[in-house]
Amino acid sequence: MVIYRSLKEITPLKASVLTIGTFDGVHLGHQTIFREVQAYSQKNRVPSVAITFEPHPQHITKSAGQKKKRLLTGIPDKIVRIEKAGIEHLLIIPFDEDFSKQTAREFLRDVIIENFHPTQIIVGYDHHFGCKREGNSEFLEKQARQYQYELSVVGPVKKGDQIISSSIIRKLLLDHRIELANDYLGYPFSLTGTITRGLSRGRTLGYPTANVSPLQEDLLIPADGVYCVAAAMEDKRYQGICNIGYRPTFGDTGYKTIEVHLLAGKLPDLYGKELEVAFQRFIREEIKFDGTDLLTRQIQSDIEFCENSIKGQ
Repeated sequence: MVIYRSLKEITPLKASVLTIGTFDGVHLGHQTIFREVQAYSQKNRVPSVAITFEPHPQHITKSAGQKKKRLLTGIPDKIVRIEKAGIEHLLIIPFDEDFSKQTAREFLRDVIIENFHPTQIIVGYDHHFGCKREGNSEFLEKQARQYQYELSVVGPVKKGDQIISSSIIRKLLLDHRIELANDYLGYPFSLTGTITRGLSRGRTLGYPTANVSPLQEDLLIPADGVYCVAAAMEDKRYQGICNIGYRPTFGDTGYKTIEVHLLAGKLPDLYGKELEVAFQRFIREEIKFDGTDLLTRQIQSDIEFCENSIKGQ
Protein backbone atom coordinates (compact mmCIF):
# COMPACT_ATOMS: atom_id res chain seq x y z
CA MET A 1 0.00 0.00 0.00
CA VAL A 2 1.26 3.46 -0.92
CA ILE A 3 0.88 5.89 2.00
CA TYR A 4 0.77 9.68 1.55
CA ARG A 5 1.06 11.94 4.57
CA SER A 6 0.58 15.18 2.65
CA LEU A 7 -0.91 16.28 -0.66
CA LYS A 8 2.57 17.20 -1.90
CA GLU A 9 3.61 13.55 -1.89
CA ILE A 10 0.89 12.47 -4.34
CA THR A 11 1.48 11.72 -7.99
CA PRO A 12 -2.08 12.24 -9.33
CA LEU A 13 -3.94 9.14 -10.49
CA LYS A 14 -5.79 9.14 -13.79
CA ALA A 15 -8.70 7.19 -12.31
CA SER A 16 -9.60 5.48 -9.04
CA VAL A 17 -12.31 4.23 -6.72
CA LEU A 18 -12.24 6.19 -3.47
CA THR A 19 -13.65 6.25 0.03
CA ILE A 20 -13.32 8.81 2.85
CA GLY A 21 -13.66 8.48 6.60
CA THR A 22 -12.05 8.58 10.03
CA PHE A 23 -12.41 4.77 10.18
CA ASP A 24 -11.80 4.63 13.93
CA GLY A 25 -11.62 0.96 14.86
CA VAL A 26 -11.88 -0.22 11.24
CA HIS A 27 -14.93 -2.17 12.43
CA LEU A 28 -17.31 -4.39 10.45
CA GLY A 29 -19.10 -1.37 8.97
CA HIS A 30 -15.83 0.08 7.67
CA GLN A 31 -14.75 -3.35 6.44
CA THR A 32 -17.95 -3.57 4.38
CA ILE A 33 -17.08 -0.26 2.69
CA PHE A 34 -13.55 -1.45 1.95
CA ARG A 35 -14.87 -4.68 0.43
CA GLU A 36 -17.05 -2.67 -1.97
CA VAL A 37 -14.08 -0.46 -2.86
CA GLN A 38 -11.90 -3.49 -3.53
CA ALA A 39 -14.60 -5.22 -5.58
CA TYR A 40 -15.04 -2.17 -7.81
CA SER A 41 -11.26 -1.80 -8.11
CA GLN A 42 -10.81 -5.36 -9.28
CA LYS A 43 -13.78 -5.31 -11.65
CA ASN A 44 -12.87 -2.00 -13.31
CA ARG A 45 -9.10 -2.25 -12.97
CA VAL A 46 -8.62 1.08 -11.25
CA PRO A 47 -6.58 1.76 -8.08
CA SER A 48 -8.37 1.77 -4.73
CA VAL A 49 -7.95 4.82 -2.49
CA ALA A 50 -8.88 5.63 1.11
CA ILE A 51 -8.62 9.08 2.69
CA THR A 52 -8.45 9.45 6.46
CA PHE A 53 -7.32 12.06 8.99
CA GLU A 54 -4.74 12.39 11.76
CA PRO A 55 -5.48 13.44 14.43
CA HIS A 56 -9.17 12.61 14.68
CA PRO A 57 -11.08 15.73 13.46
CA GLN A 58 -13.04 15.91 16.72
CA HIS A 59 -9.80 16.53 18.60
CA ILE A 60 -9.45 19.79 16.65
CA THR A 61 -13.07 20.89 16.25
CA LYS A 62 -14.41 20.01 19.72
CA SER A 63 -16.07 22.86 21.54
CA ALA A 64 -14.93 24.24 24.89
CA GLY A 65 -15.76 21.82 27.67
CA GLN A 66 -16.31 18.90 25.28
CA LYS A 67 -14.31 15.82 26.24
CA LYS A 68 -11.60 14.59 23.91
CA LYS A 69 -12.76 11.49 22.07
CA ARG A 70 -10.92 8.32 23.10
CA LEU A 71 -9.93 6.32 20.04
CA LEU A 72 -10.26 2.61 19.26
CA THR A 73 -7.21 2.57 16.99
CA GLY A 74 -4.10 4.67 16.69
CA ILE A 75 -2.84 5.51 13.22
CA PRO A 76 -0.27 2.64 13.06
CA ASP A 77 -2.95 0.01 13.71
CA LYS A 78 -5.38 1.76 11.38
CA ILE A 79 -2.82 1.63 8.56
CA VAL A 80 -2.28 -2.10 9.10
CA ARG A 81 -6.01 -2.86 9.03
CA ILE A 82 -6.73 -0.70 5.98
CA GLU A 83 -3.89 -2.37 4.11
CA LYS A 84 -5.22 -5.78 5.16
CA ALA A 85 -8.56 -4.74 3.64
CA GLY A 86 -6.86 -4.52 0.24
CA ILE A 87 -6.65 -0.73 -0.20
CA GLU A 88 -3.78 0.29 -2.51
CA HIS A 89 -3.42 4.02 -1.77
CA LEU A 90 -3.96 5.69 1.61
CA LEU A 91 -3.90 9.46 2.14
CA ILE A 92 -3.52 10.50 5.78
CA ILE A 93 -4.43 14.18 5.93
CA PRO A 94 -2.79 16.16 8.75
CA PHE A 95 -5.94 17.62 10.26
CA ASP A 96 -5.43 21.03 11.86
CA GLU A 97 -7.45 24.16 12.47
CA ASP A 98 -6.69 25.61 9.04
CA PHE A 99 -7.75 22.41 7.29
CA SER A 100 -10.94 22.25 9.36
CA LYS A 101 -12.06 25.51 7.70
CA GLN A 102 -11.95 23.98 4.21
CA THR A 103 -15.42 23.70 2.70
CA ALA A 104 -16.80 20.45 1.36
CA ARG A 105 -16.69 21.87 -2.16
CA GLU A 106 -13.00 22.81 -1.77
CA PHE A 107 -12.16 19.40 -0.34
CA LEU A 108 -13.91 17.59 -3.18
CA ARG A 109 -12.30 19.73 -5.89
CA ASP A 110 -8.79 20.29 -4.50
CA VAL A 111 -8.14 17.00 -2.72
CA ILE A 112 -10.32 14.27 -4.19
CA ILE A 113 -10.76 15.24 -7.84
CA GLU A 114 -7.41 16.93 -8.47
CA ASN A 115 -5.35 14.09 -6.99
CA PHE A 116 -7.36 10.92 -7.60
CA HIS A 117 -9.91 11.56 -10.38
CA PRO A 118 -12.34 8.94 -9.04
CA THR A 119 -14.81 7.24 -11.35
CA GLN A 120 -16.55 5.90 -8.25
CA ILE A 121 -16.85 7.30 -4.73
CA ILE A 122 -18.08 4.96 -2.01
CA VAL A 123 -19.03 6.34 1.42
CA GLY A 124 -20.90 5.23 4.51
CA TYR A 125 -24.49 6.40 4.98
CA ASP A 126 -23.56 8.70 7.89
CA HIS A 127 -20.29 10.17 6.61
CA HIS A 128 -19.76 13.95 6.68
CA PHE A 129 -16.78 16.08 5.71
CA GLY A 130 -15.82 19.70 5.20
CA CYS A 131 -16.42 22.79 7.32
CA LYS A 132 -19.59 22.47 9.42
CA ARG A 133 -19.88 18.86 8.14
CA GLU A 134 -21.68 20.12 5.05
CA GLY A 135 -20.30 17.35 2.86
CA ASN A 136 -22.48 14.22 2.85
CA SER A 137 -23.92 11.73 0.39
CA GLU A 138 -26.52 14.25 -0.82
CA PHE A 139 -23.78 16.81 -1.53
CA LEU A 140 -21.65 14.21 -3.36
CA GLU A 141 -24.66 13.15 -5.45
CA LYS A 142 -25.23 16.74 -6.58
CA GLN A 143 -21.59 17.09 -7.68
CA ALA A 144 -21.35 13.71 -9.42
CA ARG A 145 -22.28 14.88 -12.94
CA GLN A 146 -19.89 17.85 -12.89
CA TYR A 147 -16.91 15.74 -11.80
CA GLN A 148 -17.91 12.60 -13.72
CA TYR A 149 -18.03 10.03 -10.95
CA GLU A 150 -20.71 7.70 -9.67
CA LEU A 151 -21.66 7.58 -6.00
CA SER A 152 -22.38 4.49 -3.93
CA VAL A 153 -23.65 4.83 -0.36
CA VAL A 154 -23.16 1.85 1.96
CA GLY A 155 -26.02 1.47 4.39
CA PRO A 156 -25.73 0.62 8.09
CA VAL A 157 -24.20 -2.73 9.02
CA LYS A 158 -26.10 -4.44 11.83
CA LYS A 159 -25.68 -7.25 14.31
CA GLY A 160 -29.21 -8.17 15.23
CA ASP A 161 -31.04 -4.85 15.63
CA GLN A 162 -27.90 -2.88 16.55
CA ILE A 163 -26.20 -0.63 14.00
CA ILE A 164 -22.43 -1.05 14.35
CA SER A 165 -20.57 2.19 14.99
CA SER A 166 -17.36 3.34 16.65
CA SER A 167 -19.35 5.11 19.39
CA ILE A 168 -21.31 1.95 20.23
CA ILE A 169 -18.10 -0.07 20.44
CA ARG A 170 -16.56 2.51 22.78
CA LYS A 171 -19.61 2.24 25.04
CA LEU A 172 -19.40 -1.56 25.08
CA LEU A 173 -15.72 -1.45 26.08
CA LEU A 174 -16.59 0.89 28.95
CA ASP A 175 -19.43 -1.41 30.04
CA HIS A 176 -17.22 -4.55 30.33
CA ARG A 177 -18.94 -6.05 27.25
CA ILE A 178 -15.67 -6.96 25.60
CA GLU A 179 -16.90 -10.01 23.66
CA LEU A 180 -19.71 -8.08 21.97
CA ALA A 181 -17.31 -5.21 21.20
CA ASN A 182 -14.98 -7.74 19.56
CA ASP A 183 -17.89 -9.10 17.51
CA TYR A 184 -18.62 -5.60 16.20
CA LEU A 185 -14.96 -4.93 15.46
CA GLY A 186 -14.43 -8.27 13.72
CA TYR A 187 -11.26 -8.85 15.76
CA PRO A 188 -10.16 -8.59 19.44
CA PHE A 189 -9.78 -5.04 20.71
CA SER A 190 -6.15 -4.41 21.61
CA LEU A 191 -3.75 -1.79 22.86
CA THR A 192 0.03 -1.65 22.62
CA GLY A 193 2.33 -0.20 25.24
CA THR A 194 5.82 -0.14 26.64
CA ILE A 195 6.56 -2.36 29.64
CA THR A 196 7.65 -0.21 32.56
CA ARG A 197 8.80 -0.95 36.09
CA GLY A 198 6.13 -1.12 38.75
CA LEU A 199 6.18 -1.85 42.49
CA SER A 200 6.82 -5.62 41.94
CA ARG A 201 3.88 -6.56 44.16
CA GLY A 202 2.75 -9.20 41.68
CA ARG A 203 6.17 -10.83 41.82
CA THR A 204 5.98 -10.86 45.62
CA LEU A 205 2.63 -12.68 45.39
CA GLY A 206 4.06 -15.22 42.94
CA TYR A 207 2.34 -13.73 39.89
CA PRO A 208 4.77 -11.28 38.25
CA THR A 209 3.11 -8.67 36.08
CA ALA A 210 4.20 -6.44 33.22
CA ASN A 211 3.10 -2.84 33.71
CA VAL A 212 1.97 -1.56 30.30
CA SER A 213 2.14 2.14 29.45
CA PRO A 214 0.08 2.78 26.26
CA LEU A 215 2.03 4.24 23.35
CA GLN A 216 -0.76 6.74 22.59
CA GLU A 217 -2.42 8.70 25.35
CA ASP A 218 -5.66 9.29 23.42
CA LEU A 219 -6.51 5.58 23.02
CA LEU A 220 -9.51 4.18 24.85
CA ILE A 221 -8.74 1.88 27.79
CA PRO A 222 -11.43 -0.67 28.67
CA ALA A 223 -13.31 -0.34 31.95
CA ASP A 224 -11.49 -1.20 35.16
CA GLY A 225 -11.47 -4.90 35.93
CA VAL A 226 -9.80 -8.22 35.19
CA TYR A 227 -9.70 -9.70 31.69
CA CYS A 228 -8.48 -12.75 29.81
CA VAL A 229 -6.05 -11.49 27.20
CA ALA A 230 -3.75 -12.64 24.43
CA ALA A 231 -0.42 -10.83 24.37
CA ALA A 232 2.15 -10.50 21.61
CA MET A 233 5.78 -9.42 21.87
CA GLU A 234 8.59 -9.82 19.34
CA ASP A 235 6.61 -12.32 17.23
CA LYS A 236 5.88 -14.48 20.30
CA ARG A 237 2.37 -14.94 21.62
CA TYR A 238 1.19 -15.61 25.15
CA GLN A 239 -2.07 -16.03 27.04
CA GLY A 240 -2.50 -13.95 30.15
CA ILE A 241 -4.72 -12.05 32.52
CA CYS A 242 -4.86 -8.27 32.70
CA ASN A 243 -5.90 -6.04 35.58
CA ILE A 244 -6.91 -2.45 34.87
CA GLY A 245 -7.44 -0.22 37.86
CA TYR A 246 -6.09 1.25 41.07
CA ARG A 247 -5.01 -1.79 43.14
CA PRO A 248 -7.40 -1.08 46.05
CA THR A 249 -6.11 -3.99 48.16
CA PHE A 250 -2.83 -2.11 48.55
CA GLY A 251 -4.36 1.34 48.83
CA ASP A 252 -2.65 2.49 45.61
CA THR A 253 -5.47 4.76 44.50
CA GLY A 254 -3.41 7.60 43.02
CA TYR A 255 -3.22 6.44 39.41
CA LYS A 256 -4.56 3.78 37.09
CA THR A 257 -2.36 0.90 35.96
CA ILE A 258 -2.57 -1.77 33.27
CA GLU A 259 -0.89 -4.92 34.57
CA VAL A 260 -0.53 -8.15 32.59
CA HIS A 261 0.45 -11.54 34.00
CA LEU A 262 1.59 -13.88 31.23
CA LEU A 263 0.66 -17.56 31.57
CA ALA A 264 4.01 -18.91 30.47
CA GLY A 265 7.19 -20.32 31.90
CA LYS A 266 10.15 -18.18 32.81
CA LEU A 267 10.25 -15.06 30.69
CA PRO A 268 13.22 -12.88 29.73
CA ASP A 269 13.62 -9.32 31.01
CA LEU A 270 10.62 -7.47 29.58
CA TYR A 271 11.35 -3.90 30.62
CA GLY A 272 11.39 -1.39 27.79
CA LYS A 273 9.83 -3.79 25.29
CA GLU A 274 6.50 -3.29 23.53
CA LEU A 275 3.59 -5.58 24.36
CA GLU A 276 0.34 -5.80 22.42
CA VAL A 277 -2.57 -6.80 24.65
CA ALA A 278 -5.71 -8.17 22.96
CA PHE A 279 -8.76 -8.37 25.24
CA GLN A 280 -10.76 -11.59 24.98
CA ARG A 281 -13.10 -11.92 27.97
CA PHE A 282 -14.13 -9.93 31.00
CA ILE A 283 -13.70 -11.90 34.24
CA ARG A 284 -14.69 -9.60 37.08
CA GLU A 285 -14.58 -6.07 38.39
CA GLU A 286 -11.62 -4.88 40.45
CA ILE A 287 -12.37 -5.25 44.15
CA LYS A 288 -10.58 -4.72 47.45
CA PHE A 289 -9.56 -7.89 49.30
CA ASP A 290 -9.01 -8.23 53.05
CA GLY A 291 -5.40 -9.28 52.76
CA THR A 292 -3.03 -10.70 50.19
CA ASP A 293 -4.00 -14.34 50.85
CA LEU A 294 -7.52 -13.76 49.52
CA LEU A 295 -6.13 -11.78 46.59
CA THR A 296 -3.71 -14.60 45.73
CA ARG A 297 -6.52 -17.16 45.74
CA GLN A 298 -8.61 -14.94 43.48
CA ILE A 299 -5.72 -14.47 41.04
CA GLN A 300 -5.35 -18.25 40.80
CA SER A 301 -9.09 -18.55 40.20
CA ASP A 302 -8.85 -15.90 37.45
CA ILE A 303 -6.02 -17.83 35.80
CA GLU A 304 -8.00 -21.08 35.90
CA PHE A 305 -10.99 -19.30 34.36
CA CYS A 306 -8.82 -18.11 31.47
CA GLU A 307 -7.17 -21.48 30.99
CA ASN A 308 -10.57 -23.17 30.85
CA SER A 309 -11.79 -20.53 28.40
CA ILE A 310 -8.84 -21.29 26.11
CA LYS A 311 -9.56 -25.02 26.27
CA GLY A 312 -13.20 -24.39 25.43
CA GLN A 313 -12.41 -22.46 22.24
